[in-house]
Amino acid sequence: MDHYEVFGDKVVAGNYEVGELYLVERDADSDGDGERIFFRVDTPIVHAWPARLKFNGLYVDHIAGTGKINEPSDDEEPMLQVWISEDSGKNFWHWDDFEMGNINEPLRNIETHGLGTPGPDGYVFSFRCPCNVPRGLISAKIDVELVQQRRTNG
Repeated sequence: MDHYEVFGDKVVAGNYEVGELYLVERDADSDGDGERIFFRVDTPIVHAWPARLKFNGLYVDHIAGTGKINEPSDDEEPMLQVWISEDSGKNFWHWDDFEMGNINEPLRNIETHGLGTPGPDGYVFSFRCPCNVPRGLISAKIDVELVQQRRTNG
């Protein structure tokens, strides 16, 4: 499923390439073929065109995961994955994984540094969690600085 929208009390998801729509139960953890449904949040494009930005740090506050559950699985130690796109969200590359913590812990904070200086399209960040645990993002902040461009006399 590529896209979804909430319509009344229903979640409607669709596959753009094949033109199909699906009704999804709010508590579903897999699609009809048994593939897990990922939690995914993509940010808008972050840029300062025509100037460029140097990304010094990314800070994310999120709800702690559930930690250990009844049966061993990948959900025992849930991870929040950070992916980055430099082409307006068309393609993403994996940056890093961060532990989400255990249930009943206070809000968790992750931070990562040295994200570099992208081209004029800036970055789109994607936060993902493939685990079947309650999860949610509270906020995301970035530390950036404007990269000075050299002026040329033409």
